[in-house]
Amino acid sequence: MKKELNFLFDNSDDNSAKEAKLVTFIKSLVDMVLKLNNSGYLHGDISVGNILLMNEKGKIVPKLNDFDLMRKIEKIRAKNETWCEKSVFNEKVDVFDTVKQIIKANSDLVSVSDKTLKSLEELICRKYLDFVKKACPLVTEEFLSKFTSIDRIKFRV
Repeated sequence: MKKELNFLFDNSDDNSAKEAKLVTFIKSLVDMVLKLNNSGYLHGDISVGNILLMNEKGKIVPKLNDFDLMRKIEKIRAKNETWCEKSVFNEKVDVFDTVKQIIKANSDLVSVSDKTLKSLEELICRKYLDFVKKACPLVTEEFLSKFTSIDRIKFRV
């Protein structure tokens, strides 16, 4: 992934321009995953290796690949009332670990400020929790608050 993300940046970009492009890329990745989730599916194997980079109208955009483990949310929910804890919050389904990997792998190309990292953490957490609340009506507020406080969502490298 690091090699491909070089294409996000122009040679003339300063660090703030690179940071802005990386954040835009990450936001589009999160939105893509949540679009799939909100349409009723879990990808099942979100990782850096399963993200393709496509050039669309001069912009590099992420596309998901490898749908072998994709599952319909309704089928998972019908089998198990506690499916949220087991399915939604594992590192192969949510995007937090993948975003961490992207930031870490490209840390020599772009330095992301703590303020930007905190903003990304909050944005992704809020968007992801909105999906979880809709998809998992039985999930408790206690579980949600525990989820938002765990170190896994911290992007600092």
